[in-house]
Amino acid sequence: MGARGLRMLTRLSHHFDEFKPDVVWVEEPISNQSAERIGTNIETRIQLDGLVYMVHAIAHSRSIRVRMAERQSILKHFTGRPRYKEKDGGKKACLVRCKHLGWIADGYDQGDAAALWDFACAFEAPRAWTADASDRPTLAR
Repeated sequence: MGARGLRMLTRLSHHFDEFKPDVVWVEEPISNQSAERIGTNIETRIQLDGLVYMVHAIAHSRSIRVRMAERQSILKHFTGRPRYKEKDGGKKACLVRCKHLGWIADGYDQGDAAALWDFACAFEAPRAWTADASDRPTLAR
């Protein structure tokens, strides 16, 4: 677990230093109840929450804003539905949407990243976003 965290620390620090973003968007960690319901083990839970915390800490050290987005809001924006009944249904839907847009997404992680990126673009540059104003995403909070 620590080795992955150290790789993330190093890569993210270099990335922030090279590209100097104004803002970083992160998907909110799932709730404890949801984690229990889907059977997430303690090591995975610690790692996922820790990585989100690490993004906040590294960004803060460089005066970069961090915005959080709920998974359901991202899915609603990108795929048209906030929830999927089947296992990995949302991840599959993100890959399908990427394909429709002509984007290359090699696997679930890249599909999820593309969905979050598109969601963030709709907030950060709403005039550049081409969908109808009624379709623009809103933060749940």
